[in-house]
Amino acid sequence: DLLKKLRTGLDNSYFENLIRKYFLENPHATLLTLAPSKTMAAEKEQAMQQELAARRAKMTDEDLRQIVAATKALKERQQTPDSAEALAKIPVLERKDIRKKAYEWPLEVKEQNGVELLESDITTNGIAYLQFYFDAKAVPQEDLPYAYLLCALLGSVDTKAHGYMDLANLTNLHTGGISFDLGAYTEKDAPQSFLPKFKVQAKALLPKLPELFSLLKEILTESRFTDKKRIRELLEQEQVSIELSMQRSAHQIVASRIAAYFTKAAAYVDEGGLPYYAFVKGFLKDFDASFAKLQETAARLLPRLFRTQGLAVSITTAGKDMASVEKELSSFLPCLSQQAFDEEPYA
Repeated sequence: DLLKKLRTGLDNSYFENLIRKYFLENPHATLLTLAPSKTMAAEKEQAMQQELAARRAKMTDEDLRQIVAATKALKERQQTPDSAEALAKIPVLERKDIRKKAYEWPLEVKEQNGVELLESDITTNGIAYLQFYFDAKAVPQEDLPYAYLLCALLGSVDTKAHGYMDLANLTNLHTGGISFDLGAYTEKDAPQSFLPKFKVQAKALLPKLPELFSLLKEILTESRFTDKKRIRELLEQEQVSIELSMQRSAHQIVASRIAAYFTKAAAYVDEGGLPYYAFVKGFLKDFDASFAKLQETAARLLPRLFRTQGLAVSITTAGKDMASVEKELSSFLPCLSQQAFDEEPYA
């Protein structure tokens, strides 16, 4: 009901009237001036000393003896080990109390227009959670750095219909977020298997599904990589982000590099680490030439990535709302590339 009222307010000037009443035409005003003090710390310390001295002056010798005795008793209590009886009262878990199996989430596997659907009937309070797993096996190995770069650019650059700022506002207005990630998975009990996927995650309230799928179509099929200034800004942000991550999580980078020697999937993921950082730095160093190649490579990669061939879609929402998600999805899928590509070899 509250969300319905707020949505209704978008059409009847509810929010505009609030702004007018409490901000634009509000007759009340306050002028608050903050003036720094160089002596505040010393003044607080002096006040504390004076207060302690005043309290000390009012104490009798008996009061002082009680404080000393109480302090001594507290220290002894803190340093005395607890008895076995007291320790036994602390609640503990034994291994037999822990479930050996993980909770199994409901999952129904279906198919729609040749696309695999993984549906989980879970109460989500009117929110639909979507994950698109696009098959990335058609991406040539030499283009892999550009595929990782797309994760940083998509949703943050202009599209055919909107500038990147308007696109960001629409995404915030109509969805709970859209994110992009590239990685490789393995099949259960088969560590040498290799399943590279470009993952797109999105969520929105059920009434906002048309807007969500419209934005997904726009971002995945109509993104423009022509704004030099914006591309440079995003690459500089990406470089700083990677450098901060390297400082915070250097051990993860080392672990990723070691794992890359053992499985193809781990080697694929590692390409998004130090090699990708070197790619970003090289891109910025020779920006003009790299920018021209980005436009050429992106035009080649988008249909290879965002296609229905090998696509799997995970949908999590209440069972009664699953049909409405499927309906919107059925209109969205034809907007993706229908081309079939051969699997590219990876060394």
